[in-house]
Amino acid sequence: MKKQLGEATQLVQNAKSIQVITHLDADGLSAGGIISQTLERVGKDYEILAVPGIHEENAGNLPSADLTIFSDLGSGQMDLLHKHYNNENVLILDHHKPFGQTWSKLTQINPHLVGKDGSREISGAGVAYHFAIAMSAENVDLSYLAIVGAVGDIQNFWGKLEGMNAEILDDAIEAGVVSMEKDLLFFGRHTRPIFKTLQYFTDPYVPGVSNSEPGAIGLLDMLNIPFKENGVWRTPSDLNEDEKRALADELIHRAMQDVPKELLSYIPGIVIGEQYTLEKEKPKTEYRGAQEFSTCLNATGRNDRPEIGLEIAKGNKEKYHADLMRILTKHRRNIAQSIGFAEEKGVTLGPKNHVQYFDAENEISPKIIGTITGMTLGSDGTDPYKPMVGMARTPFGTKVSARCSRLLVLSGIDLNTSMRAAATTVGGTGGGHMVACGANIPEGKEEKFIAEFEEELLKNE
Repeated sequence: MKKQLGEATQLVQNAKSIQVITHLDADGLSAGGIISQTLERVGKDYEILAVPGIHEENAGNLPSADLTIFSDLGSGQMDLLHKHYNNENVLILDHHKPFGQTWSKLTQINPHLVGKDGSREISGAGVAYHFAIAMSAENVDLSYLAIVGAVGDIQNFWGKLEGMNAEILDDAIEAGVVSMEKDLLFFGRHTRPIFKTLQYFTDPYVPGVSNSEPGAIGLLDMLNIPFKENGVWRTPSDLNEDEKRALADELIHRAMQDVPKELLSYIPGIVIGEQYTLEKEKPKTEYRGAQEFSTCLNATGRNDRPEIGLEIAKGNKEKYHADLMRILTKHRRNIAQSIGFAEEKGVTLGPKNHVQYFDAENEISPKIIGTITGMTLGSDGTDPYKPMVGMARTPFGTKVSARCSRLLVLSGIDLNTSMRAAATTVGGTGGGHMVACGANIPEGKEEKFIAEFEEELLKNE
């Protein structure tokens, strides 16, 4: 990528005006934060816009400038971009597979072009970080945002970062902006009470603990792990090494009772793994852990306030913290209501009993259907070891999201490949990751899609 990065820096230096268009998820907003700070540090004026994607309906209305930078999107939509930008300077900083027609004024930085796996080895924020370093080695302090983006994009899938992500992690550790330790793979380790992190720990599914507050509290009581210290809820980051070891041993033991024998040896690797602490952020805040930080950014995008996420990613936390808290409150309320609806509606098995699904129609926002699908997996009345599919209506059709346990990937499942094929069969588009993916399909094709999705999954096992 060295040659292309050199071309990118030259484009920026020569540009009289710059427009940045980035994706509105955690990875895209992290990338936007990196690019924004990089441009500001060299005194370049720019505009930035976060969008949910590039498609036929919006491609012609996207803004442009002397140089237009697409971040965490663009590589898979080159045919659309070619129609509207083929006479303009465009820089794509993306990690998705390139598809479509290139043109003479396009410069593309993408790991797939140099034989690297953009779904596992580097995120959109990681590509943006390489651009930042090409602009100036002093931008190494922005490496923490590349880690946030990678975690937000589930690239620490097996409890660690690999490939180019691991190299960026080394940069971040050396720069003193990130620390890494082996720990329990809990979400909310800096902010949530321990029993809450246990209650929502569902992959692997822990019988009697996952989705059960009384069960989580009972486990801590059994292990003599106190909930509070000096009247304050203890978080997972407060656990001492003996407590972590006892809790890990018990979680692994209980989870092993509920999985196929051939997968038993993999349980420890999804209970314990790398956790990333952002050393420049205040302790006990939503910004301290990479996973929690990524969730904050994602919430802003999913609640139509990506500009707040961009400001947070740019480092303007104090000024926009109150806005973020209001967004998180709304986000959590929406999730609670949506989970309640999904649980009340219940799930249906596909025609071959291979997947389980629910159709929320217009009752759940398509912007959070992926989150709800993941949280529904393993709840009462569902099977934690069958893929879960959630569907919700959009103005353009039906949004589909699929989630499964990481353990299923070890048995050969690949939601991404099957999602893409099934969506294409019914006239839609789709893709993503092996364990989490999505699609957009025509309304009225929901049952046909489920049947095709099952067929594809069975075919590829």
